[in-house]
Amino acid sequence: MEHEGLGDLSSFVLNSKYRKYVIENLARATLATPTEIAEKSDCHRPHISRAVSELRDENIVELSVSDDRTVGRYYCLTDTGEQLWDNIKDKIQQVNWQIVEPDSDIDTSFVDVAHNELGKKLRFIGKYDGESASILYADPDAVAEYTDEELEKGIREFVYRRVNMELNVPRRMCWAQTFFFESEAITMVKSDTGVLYSATFESYSEVDISALLSSLQQII
Repeated sequence: MEHEGLGDLSSFVLNSKYRKYVIENLARATLATPTEIAEKSDCHRPHISRAVSELRDENIVELSVSDDRTVGRYYCLTDTGEQLWDNIKDKIQQVNWQIVEPDSDIDTSFVDVAHNELGKKLRFIGKYDGESASILYADPDAVAEYTDEELEKGIREFVYRRVNMELNVPRRMCWAQTFFFESEAITMVKSDTGVLYSATFESYSEVDISALLSSLQQII
């Protein structure tokens, strides 16, 4: 099948949920096998394998190892695939989000701990339960810095780019991560039930990250 440009390729990918699963997983994981993609997408491997083959025919994905290799066949996005992903990711990575009051004991505890540990440095508290994203707290001054579109983009990044906390360390589970930016930081923790929480705060050089994590670990 021949396509004239990214517009046609976009339609080609978006018309199949399996092709969407493949390109989304490769965009997030960089390298993955059809089996890994099938497991993360909760669908049958033959459907994913077929989608990979179709995308490979269109130069959207490519095999990162020798064609002769029968195991560990890892695929990645091509340059065209990377461009295509930038073109369609907002259509694939949609999030249902809203600003809500804490509605569970752990929500309330997380908000209380974040406020107690961070005080006026606290900017946002987020939650993602695997289906929808919520803002449990938003400092009015912080909200005023962003447009609705920028807020949604930030939430999308939280949900889709930074949720992978599955580091490959034997007998160890990663339950927390902290990312540092120029003027603020975001700490994310995962509960025993898989719910992801985040606290965004400024002036992080003045924050005792160890104490913050210790307090959060007691409620997670």
